[in-house]
Amino acid sequence: MTKSQVAQIRPEALIVAQSFGNRFTTERFIRRFARRFPKSWRLLVRTYGRPGKDAGTYYTAASRLAHMLLAHANRGHITRVGYVNASPAWGARWVLQFKP
Repeated sequence: MTKSQVAQIRPEALIVAQSFGNRFTTERFIRRFARRFPKSWRLLVRTYGRPGKDAGTYYTAASRLAHMLLAHANRGHITRVGYVNASPAWGARWVLQFKP
């Protein structure tokens, strides 16, 4: 993935994060991002692989977007709230929660 592609996706991630009215998890964020920006989501999946319990790898497209969320939180654009239980399909027991 090129720097220009990342530079395009980073603001899209912030748009989706700020579209939530209240707290959201990375799990909900990923689903909304994939619907709102399908072209960018397909690029992430091609580059990093499909996320989920049976992905077969630790770092996936969802991981990359989660890192972008953390970067936005570190810049003060959104707030990292903490961890909550993830759904069984997520592939991890816990998932991060944020608020716009």
